[in-house]
Amino acid sequence: MKGMWNVFTTLIILAATVVMSIMVAFFAFSMLGVQAHGVIVTQASPGIIKDGKLCISLQASSKIKIVELEVDNYTEHLCICLSPGLNNISIPLPSGFSPVKCTPYSFTLVLSNGKTTLVSAEEHC
Repeated sequence: MKGMWNVFTTLIILAATVVMSIMVAFFAFSMLGVQAHGVIVTQASPGIIKDGKLCISLQASSKIKIVELEVDNYTEHLCICLSPGLNNISIPLPSGFSPVKCTPYSFTLVLSNGKTTLVSAEEHC
């Protein structure tokens, strides 16, 4: 009978170890952004162009990075982390891009999951 209890105890420890391993793996993958394919990033307020930067508020559904900014065939490579919720950020404009006052521009933000978000802004008159 004592041998039966040892087998039973070993099975309980093994099951607990498997469950804990799955929980740790799930937590680690979610922290690393593996589930970023379903992230939604939207513009939360009008953007402005000021001092060579795009100042904008973005709403993110989950943690993700902006890796690139595109406007009028100009590109700026970035690494800006967004947290879940509202993010007020300032993004440097691409080299060579000179915005015209009072002209609205559409910017494409490329996210770390490969998706893009379109935002707009203008330099005040």
